[in-house]
Formats: sequence, C-alpha cells, structure tokens
Amino acid sequence: MLALVAALHGLIFGVTSTYFLVELLIPVVIVSFIAIGLLPENGVAFERTIAFLFFSFITVLAVWPDYLALSLPGLPWLTAIRLIGIPLSLIFLISLSQSGAYRAGLNATLRSSGMAWKFLLAFFVIAAITLPLSETPIISLNKYIVALYSWLVIFFVAICVLQKSGQARYFAQLLWATTIISCLVGLQEYRHSVVPWAGHIPSFLKIEDPIIAKILTGAARTALGVYRVQSKFTTSLSFAEFLVLVMPFLIHFTLNGRGYIERIAAGITIPLVIFVIIKTDSRLGVVGLILSVLGYAFFWAFRRWQRDKRSIFAPFVVIGYPAFSIFLLLSSFFVGRLRNAIWGSGAYQASNDARKTQVADGLEIIARQPWGHGIGRAAETLGYADLEGVLTIDSYYLSVALEVGVLGFIAYYGAFMLTIWQGVKVSLDASETEQTAWLTPTLLALVNYVVIKSILSQQENHPLAFAILGLALVLIHQTKISAASKKANGI
Repeated sequence: MLALVAALHGLIFGVTSTYFLVELLIPVVIVSFIAIGLLPENGVAFERTIAFLFFSFITVLAVWPDYLALSLPGLPWLTAIRLIGIPLSLIFLISLSQSGAYRAGLNATLRSSGMAWKFLLAFFVIAAITLPLSETPIISLNKYIVALYSWLVIFFVAICVLQKSGQARYFAQLLWATTIISCLVGLQEYRHSVVPWAGHIPSFLKIEDPIIAKILTGAARTALGVYRVQSKFTTSLSFAEFLVLVMPFLIHFTLNGRGYIERIAAGITIPLVIFVIIKTDSRLGVVGLILSVLGYAFFWAFRRWQRDKRSIFAPFVVIGYPAFSIFLLLSSFFVGRLRNAIWGSGAYQASNDARKTQVADGLEIIARQPWGHGIGRAAETLGYADLEGVLTIDSYYLSVALEVGVLGFIAYYGAFMLTIWQGVKVSLDASETEQTAWLTPTLLALVNYVVIKSILSQQENHPLAFAILGLALVLIHQTKISAASKKANGI
C-alpha cells in the first residue's frame, strides 16, 4: 500500500512538476507530525538550540527585510523568518514529544494563566474550520501554516525559553539592540529618501515583483509629499508599530536599569525612537508613544504609592490621572500640532474616510456571514481598493472578523485582553519583584498592540506580539509562585 501511494504521489509530481508542489507536501508534513508524536520518551529536550533559534528569529524579524529572500519554483519565498521558524518548530515539537519535563514546564505556565491560552488555541481551531469556506483554500492553507509556525509555535516557544532565569531581561535587551539598528537604518533612509539596500540587492535575493519594487521606492503621504521612513519593514506603519511595541521596555530600562550607564543609554535611545516615529508620519506611532508614557507613569505611581504610604508625588499622579487624561484628550482636539499628530489634518482625511467606508462595508458583510470567509481572505472579501487599484484593509479587527468570524474575533482578542487583565490584577496585588517589574512594560506593549490593530491590519509584527504574549504569561506565573512562596513563609 505504501509503495502504491508513493508511486501515485511521484506520478502526480512528475506530470504536474511544481504546480501542485505545496499540495503534494501536505501528506509528507502530516506523516512527519505523526512520526514526531510517536517518538519514544527519552527525556531529551534541545533547550539551547531552541533558545538560540528563538532569539535568532526575533533578531531577523526586527532587522532583516522579508522581501530579501530566495525564490524557488513552486515554493513560497524562503525568507529568513521561514528558514529559522520552520526548523525551530520541528525541534520544539520533537523536544515536547520526547521530554516529559519539558512538557511539564510548559503546562505549569499555561495552567497558571487561566483561560488566555485556551482562547488562543480556540482561535486556531476556528481558523482551521473556516479553511473550506475560503474561495482559494490553498492560499488560505498557506496562510494558516505560516500562522501556526510564526505565531502559535513562537508563543509556546517564548514561554519555554523565557521562563528561564534572566531570559526575560535578555529578550528586552535584544529588542533594545535591534531597535537601535532599525532606527539607524531609518535615519540613513531619511537622509536619502530610499532604503540603503535599494539598488544593491544580490541577484540570488532579488525577487522580481511589482509590490517589492514599490516597497524599495519608498512611500510618501500624497497630500504632503513627505517621505515616510520604513526601515526594514514593508511600510512605515509596521515600522512605527514595532517601535511602540518596544517603547515600554525602553522606558523601563531608563527608570529601572542596572546602573547609570544602562539607564543613560536607554534614555538616549528614547529620543532617537521618538524622532524616527515622527519621520514615519504615522499617527498610530504617536498614539502608542502616548499610551506607553502615560501607562508606565500610572503603573509606576500606583506601585510607588503601595510601597511608600508617605509619598506625596505618587498619590498626586494616581489621583490626578483622570483629570490629566481628560485634559490631554481635549488638547488633542484644540491644540494644532497635537490634533494633527493624533487625529490628523486635512491631509489625512482620505485615510479617515477610507477607514469609515471599510468599517461600514465590513460590518454589513460580517452580518451576512458571521462565521467567516477563511484566513487570508479579508481584503478580497471586503473588496476595497486604493487609488492604484490594490486591495487593502486598514483594521485588523475587521480582518479577523471577516476571516474567522465573530467567534474567531472573540477568541483572538480575548486571549490578549484576558492576559492584560490578569497581568494587571497580579501586578497590582503582588509585592515588588523582578517579575512584577517586567510585567509593567510587557503589559503596556500588549495594550499598544491591541489598540494599534484597530487601525492597522498588516501582520509583520504578529510574531513579536505573540512572543510578548508568551512573556506575559511567564511573568504572571512567576509572580504567582513568588507571592505563594512569601505567603507560605509568612512574609
């Protein structure tokens, strides 16, 4: 039977060449997963290799352009993320299959996190169920596979890697270092109004595609004619999103770094990041920056008030926070520069109108088919095109609801919101520890992600968001253990 199946499989490949290559690889992948699941229990987990590949994945995600990749007939682009992410997934699954201790460490963190990870798994189950609903099932299947190894697996790997002592701090330092690299690239790009590698790409990494050609020529806001810095990312919006995801960690290093050198270095990095965010001409970057500063100030003041009841400044910040927030909101309407940075001027009106139209049309489509249209099909389902005729969609809220339906939307954002809620609750109830200190920037990064996704549908930073989500669950688990230990010892 095996020989007959193999002969038929080879015959189909021989006749169709690379036309059905991805489809023909599906049985091979299924058999591989079955083989991994049947591995004997020998206690071996390749933890160092997994950690190395995980941090390598985060590094290339932040500094290497996805569109500089190998292109082979019949296969998707072999990007740096795929070349690292797929081996990482296989080695991680092998380690889980043959090491009970490795599984136990992961399970302990997941059990401590409550329902958040279950919501995340529910999202991927729902996404799999909606695959047959897609008008292009193979394209949706490709998107789903990418989501599995670059979102879900990264989430679980982050938990296993970052629960080791000192790894959370190393993860934040890596984000800091890659941010500096991306910003320096952005500064060079700003000087010449083009990314530094444009015109210097080796032939084996050069992909002939009109979309890539457009990326390499850069972008400017039509009404203003101002060049928008994008660094290694495909758009300036994704670059701004990356920067605001990292910003809470930079604030944390500035205020709580180990020694004056680290604090000063982080403090110098923040103005650099703010300048680059401004040069992306991205309102979501400004909003994320404000959320990071105000959010960290509130958490810092609240915890300071808890530790020092005699403090005057901390309660002043906490009690005056609502009034200051209202003042800032009113200022965003009446102060010219602030209004333009957050809400936009007339030059941004076309973008605002497009979002309103998309939301109205999208809600109507969701009402007609609330169970979704298949992952990766949001833009085609909405059918909204820009002035150049390219299909586009601006909100990931809308994308998720269109692709995996209302239940998938609840599952996806429920995972993030439950993590944020539980993290805030644990952080405010627990005493000051290394874990609770790192929880503040981690939760703020997740808040920034959830807010930004209301106006940005691009998925370049999704793997980073899922890694930060895994870090949050690790810190919540460790904070709970620390609190339980102190309670047991009567501290």
